[in-house]
Amino acid sequence: MKVSFIIFLFIFSLPIFSQEKLDNDAVIELYSMDFGEEIIIAKINNSPGKYNTSIPALKKLKEGGIPSKVIAAMINNSIEPVKTGIFYKTPTGEVEKIEPLAFSGRRTNHLTAAMTYGIAANNSYAYLRNNSSSNKIKKLDQIFEFYFDETQRSETSNPNYLFMDARSPRDFVLVKLFSNDRKNHRGIKTGEHGSFSGSQTGIDSEDIIEVAVSDEGNGKYRIRSMKPLKPGEYCFIYQGALPVDRNYVARTIYDFSIIPE
Repeated sequence: MKVSFIIFLFIFSLPIFSQEKLDNDAVIELYSMDFGEEIIIAKINNSPGKYNTSIPALKKLKEGGIPSKVIAAMINNSIEPVKTGIFYKTPTGEVEKIEPLAFSGRRTNHLTAAMTYGIAANNSYAYLRNNSSSNKIKKLDQIFEFYFDETQRSETSNPNYLFMDARSPRDFVLVKLFSNDRKNHRGIKTGEHGSFSGSQTGIDSEDIIEVAVSDEGNGKYRIRSMKPLKPGEYCFIYQGALPVDRNYVARTIYDFSIIPE
């Protein structure tokens, strides 16, 4: 009980390390202050940290008398989760992830086609809730970072499935959405069927915005539109093959708003 109480006080009350990440030097300093390995391990497990676990660094730790259990805790806490998805810079300068969405509804304007005896095209649309995205981007910050997991595959229930299955931003297209303030939704045309124009499904090539792709290595890409995007509603849409799974929700839309300066 006494040891546990000491650990509790150390983790939550020590001002020297409470506001900074631990690293190799911090661990060495803690050990030099005669804190036992149990307390140091508890601090490592309950604090943000960035540790150098290369062979020369491990050798230095061992030569400095750091216990093997402490070194093991440093190694376990130096493994960062794979970052996958689309990221952008917010108006306040923070980096945020765009969470995937699914279209909330679809509609076909049969009435228009019927009233014109089939002369007018019978268009299909897909919609997103709300007339504006919660992901706001300034006109000057139109660079997106795509991260792909190059080592794993994921179950389809994982929201990051697309970025564990895809291998390139080329599996996505950038399109502009129309926005309807009165109906409070956004959308895109997904098909056209007419007596004279024939039928086509999917996103019209004219609605797709050309992008420049820079491969940064290790599954990281930087994406930007070839021409600066004007204020409005946009999204990246996944165009690769989707899994055949009745429980899979097609969260293939990554939406954002370009806001005026």
